[in-house]
Amino acid sequence: MSDFSAHEALHTASVLMDCYGSHVGEHPWVEANPEIAAKVETAMEAMMEVYQAIGRVHLGK
Repeated sequence: MSDFSAHEALHTASVLMDCYGSHVGEHPWVEANPEIAAKVETAMEAMMEVYQAIGRVHLGK
């Protein structure tokens, strides 16, 4: 696989985090429900871990 494939996966992870965060994480109903908001936060943290892992592999660190 080319280096561009890793870049594409990294970019896609970033776009999905942004979309999920703005459409789900910042939704007023979610913000008004602490139990749901906590689960959304956990999901966002997991997505960030995936993003970081892709970056580490892509950059060889």
